Amino acid sequence: MDADQIKELARLRMAIGYLGEQSKTGWWSSTFSGTNAKAFLGPVFPRTYVLAQLQGVTSAAAKLHDDRIGIGDVFHLFRLPEDLEQSLHAIQHEEILDLAASVTANLQSAMRCLSTCAEDRRNDAVGPVRIGHLAQLRDTPRWRDVACYYLGGFERDEEVFPFFSDSK
Repeated sequence: MDADQIKELARLRMAIGYLGEQSKTGWWSSTFSGTNAKAFLGPVFPRTYVLAQLQGVTSAAAKLHDDRIGIGDVFHLFRLPEDLEQSLHAIQHEEILDLAASVTANLQSAMRCLSTCAEDRRNDAVGPVRIGHLAQLRDTPRWRDVACYYLGGFERDEEVFPFFSDSK
């Protein structure tokens, strides 16, 4: 994936992570993007609290996805192959701050980001949904499909867990 695709993946992870938190929809029980998060994380991570928020949300979402989908030859937005995770972590701190500010400013901005990623399409599945084979994990159209499933799920308030796997 090129740099723009990695940024789009980061934007998607931020929007879904924000929307899935307890104070928004309660899909996962974390409050890293809540109103008290800066007060809690700021003293410990004064220059990087936004990164700590994102890592906390990612870990909480990954745990729930892993519980619902399983672990093995399966990947999802919150647990990617090592090279993609490294690419996400390599995004410059300033770029992450800009992305986070625009995506997680409020519920509307996160939904707008998700809707843009989904190209205003929705899918109505519930629970674990296989998106494609592992070989398709780096295909931008597959990530648009992932966004479509999450968008439909958030609008209906029904949990959905898109994933990639070679087994059915």
